[in-house]
Amino acid sequence: MTITYFQAEKIRKTLQSLPELDAKDRPMNNKELVLFLKSTIAEKKKQGYTLERLANEIKNMGVDISISSFKNYTRTKRVVNKQSKNNTKDLSTIENENIGDKNV
Repeated sequence: MTITYFQAEKIRKTLQSLPELDAKDRPMNNKELVLFLKSTIAEKKKQGYTLERLANEIKNMGVDISISSFKNYTRTKRVVNKQSKNNTKDLSTIENENIGDKNV
């Protein structure tokens, strides 16, 4: 089906005029759910619960989520400092810096 620019503009205006959904009416995917529950999950982990147990509890409440996805969503992002090839030090420089710290 071909759509004209006039029709596309009408569609855009119609979508723009839709009211904003309340947060309680907005659907969540599994990742958003786990992020929403992140502080509660962390609290339960401190109390001795495993991620497997927590994932199974959530599954028992009707959420279709795999344990591996649950674990993946609970991981914190690690920032890795990637250096360009021109900016990396050679191994001997790094070893010398470490040796210098030991007062050899």
